[in-house]
Amino acid sequence: VTLNNMAEGTNNITVNAQNSSGTSSSNATFIFVDSIAPNAPTFNSIPGTINTTSFAVTGTAEASSIVKIYIGNTFAGSANVNGGGTFNITVTGLTQNINTINGTATDALGNVSTTRASTIYVDSVTPSMPVFTNLPATINTTSYVVSGTAETNSLVSVYLNSTLAGTMNASAGTFTITVNSLSVGSNTINATAQDALNNISNTTSAQIFVDQAPPVTPSITTNGGANFITEN
Repeated sequence: VTLNNMAEGTNNITVNAQNSSGTSSSNATFIFVDSIAPNAPTFNSIPGTINTTSFAVTGTAEASSIVKIYIGNTFAGSANVNGGGTFNITVTGLTQNINTINGTATDALGNVSTTRASTIYVDSVTPSMPVFTNLPATINTTSYVVSGTAETNSLVSVYLNSTLAGTMNASAGTFTITVNSLSVGSNTINATAQDALNNISNTTSAQIFVDQAPPVTPSITTNGGANFITEN
């Protein structure tokens, strides 16, 4: 027997049987109908931009449902929603630039929610190395203003050997940072650029030599009434 038009919720079913002599019996049961899909899952805060190709998607959904996460149309992972209605799914394989994160919730009877969608932008590309524009090979002072170019709005850090000497935001794509405490002799100047997502460039390095030794004092000698200047 096919039962049609059952209502949502509890439906009481009674079955009667009667034999040829007129004796009858009955049995009662019920069928619970749930064809209502759960609500779409809700994502907790998903940042607009990240610098990694994996990310933990968290949120809320109907308790005991199964949340499935997709990157675009590609299945990325699933989790059972706990009794508190929360889930945590780590997705991997995000690609550079824009990724669409889609999520659905499926209840115990197979009803599937509508799709919750969000976008996330991946930028894990390091900025270009800073470029020095005015670093001479030799100077005669123990401080010097290092200038150059770098990715716009990156944070440039300049080091004297391995010691941080100063930082500056390259808001216009340029930087000037004063380096103090240069040593007499050879010094290594290093610089990196760090973008807003903490991607750090390779290191630019240059040598600068501090020479504060005075020149050799000249001496005057005579030879047959003529004067000659020589260096000792």
